[in-house]
Amino acid sequence: MTNKLAGCALLFCCTGFSQNSDPERREIRGFIGTTVDTSSILSEEKLGGGVEGAFHLNRHVAVTANYALDRVGTTGFCFTTPCGPFPDEKIHEFMGGVRLSTATRVAPYVLATIGGIRTENFHAAASGKSTEFALGVGVGLDFRITRNTGIALEVRGIDAVSSQVWFVRPTIGFFFRF
Repeated sequence: MTNKLAGCALLFCCTGFSQNSDPERREIRGFIGTTVDTSSILSEEKLGGGVEGAFHLNRHVAVTANYALDRVGTTGFCFTTPCGPFPDEKIHEFMGGVRLSTATRVAPYVLATIGGIRTENFHAAASGKSTEFALGVGVGLDFRITRNTGIALEVRGIDAVSSQVWFVRPTIGFFFRF
């Protein structure tokens, strides 16, 4: 009885994830957020943003690629006063991975990424620049406004494995699917 129940559960899961209501759907996502350092490499929190592209394999699985730059503002936004010199510390993030989500109007998702980060002008790097292998994990919520557009909230953790740099980036963004 247990084997039959397990077989039925496996069959149900496989057919559920193989449904392909929007095959080969593409997505572009822009985001902005802050980078919170947990490894004491940043002199302070950084405001940054980026862009992500996704190719949906089926309604639950998407392959992603993203670029993010964390650099802007040492004291926050400067709308009414002239901004001082930008900080010389930058993090370039080049990542790709997989996102698993539900196919609902408010869709929670999890993601895993692999790639690299390039840090520039950090006191922790001897030459001021370093490029390192990185892993990332995250969770988020997509709020669909229409069938093809929506707002995304996400929290992603990035770990540069070799230098033990670990930071967290909460973001808000807008996506367009076509």
